[in-house]
Amino acid sequence: MLPEEVPVRRTSAVVAVILLALLGGCSGSDSPSPDRTTRAPDATDQVAEFRPCQVLSAKDVGAIVGGTVTADEDPNGGCVFNQEDPRAPSAGISGVVDVGGGFEASRGGNATDGKVADVPGVGDDAWIAIGRTGGANLQGQGAVAVGDQLVNVTVLQGKGLDRAAVKEMTIDLMRLAASKA
Repeated sequence: MLPEEVPVRRTSAVVAVILLALLGGCSGSDSPSPDRTTRAPDATDQVAEFRPCQVLSAKDVGAIVGGTVTADEDPNGGCVFNQEDPRAPSAGISGVVDVGGGFEASRGGNATDGKVADVPGVGDDAWIAIGRTGGANLQGQGAVAVGDQLVNVTVLQGKGLDRAAVKEMTIDLMRLAASKA
């Protein structure tokens, strides 16, 4: 990756996190998804939104992406975990309260050219896609449903990591986020 491409990569991470957060609450349909029931919320239904910068430690995320990271909260409550070397793996994590259909709709927010696949055993439901987003390097993207929360995870890297390494990082971050949601 050329140095002038670095701001675009970081901006892409933030855009991907924001896009997934926005898509998480949209199903593209007025009817409820077949696997979730939609009803009017009452005061007892209020669920605190998942705030990754408040509940995930930079140390834990750094252990997964392989280096020391800083955590920066974006204006929408998501968190971007960056390493000093802009080519090194970074992660974007965001969460929204699922308002019906959000998990299935989030599959449509896959920004990579990779195929969406289910990830059994992570949260209540999870998907992942490993692919390219216009550059030469593979990136990871996925979402995990935990109760009424939908947590979106994006892994970006410019070091030429292989599919297995990017997939493992993405799933490990999804597991970490699900354990705190």
